[in-house]
Parts: sequence; structure tokens; C-alpha cells
Amino acid sequence: MSKRFEDIMNVVGKIVPVVSIVVAVIALWVSHQAFQKQLDQSKQQLDQSMTVAKAQVKPYLTFYASNIGGEDEFVLKNAGPGTAVIKKVTLFKNGEETHELNLGRLFNAKSSKEYASTLYTFAPPQPIMSGAQVVLIELSEGELKHQGFSAKQIAEIVKTFQEEARKISIEIEYEDVLRNPQDKLKSTLEINP
Repeated sequence: MSKRFEDIMNVVGKIVPVVSIVVAVIALWVSHQAFQKQLDQSKQQLDQSMTVAKAQVKPYLTFYASNIGGEDEFVLKNAGPGTAVIKKVTLFKNGEETHELNLGRLFNAKSSKEYASTLYTFAPPQPIMSGAQVVLIELSEGELKHQGFSAKQIAEIVKTFQEEARKISIEIEYEDVLRNPQDKLKSTLEINP
């Protein structure tokens, strides 16, 4: 029996290391699969976090025009939750690109240049905070009246101003604070009479 016991022990002695290696390889494979699954979940959570972060800093620039109480305005507003950084501004007159950033220089009529309360000059890169607005052009009938113009003169100044504004369009390229480019914004400086 002792010979037989020795033979069994000899076989067991050869099998145990092989079985140990097989078990170790299986354990390593299972561990790798669990790690890969955890890595995939972490990557998915990171992607979701980045999506949320981008949404929280996403600016949304928009134009609006108004004529309330004799105030003609064309305004740029950031209606998004994040700061917009204006990278490039292109002004067009009569559909042709200019190399100008000062809106005042695009108006020909003396009345438009001299009587407008505001004619904005862009200076990229330029941040516009969430909720902020920039009055690009403004003409105040009340201010013109205060300067001594008659109702007829004011009507002519306003008409000329609005006609000239319609010939000007603006294109703005901007990004969020994480430097993600946003959709270009383009509009004519249309002020409704």
C-alpha cells in the first residue's frame, strides 16, 4: 500500500501545480473582466458628467430688436447658463463682408452716426456672461426731442437710421468657457418701426 500511496501522491504532486495554474488563470481572467466592467462604467459616468458640465456652461447668444417708447434698439443677449466668449465678429454691409468691428463706421448718413445713442464696437475675444446683454445700436427719440429736434426731423432721422440698419448684418463665432465652439449667430440689424 505504501507503493500505491506513493504513486498516488506522485500523481497528485504533478496535478496540483497544473490545477493551481489553471485556477490562477481563471481567477485572473475573472478579475480582468470585473476590472474591465468597472472601467467601462467609470468611463460612462465620466461621459455623462462631461455632458452635464457642458450643458451647465453652454452659452446661447441671440439677437433681438425692439422699438419700445421711442427707443430703437438691436441687442445681443446671452440667454444660456454659461459665459459666451466671442472669438470672431464679421460685419456685412449690403451683403459684402467688411473688415470693420465698429458698427458706427458702417452707417453713411450723418443722422445715424451722430444721433444714435449707441453704436457698438466689438473687441474679440470678448466674454458675455450668462444673462448679460449688449446694446449694439440704439436711437432714442426722446433724446432727439431733448436735443431740440422737431417731430418731423425725428421721424426722418429714425427712418434713415432704420433703413441703414437693414443694410448691415452681423455674424458672430463664439465658444463656451471650456472652448467648445457653438453654432454661429447671424442676423440683419433689423429694427421694427
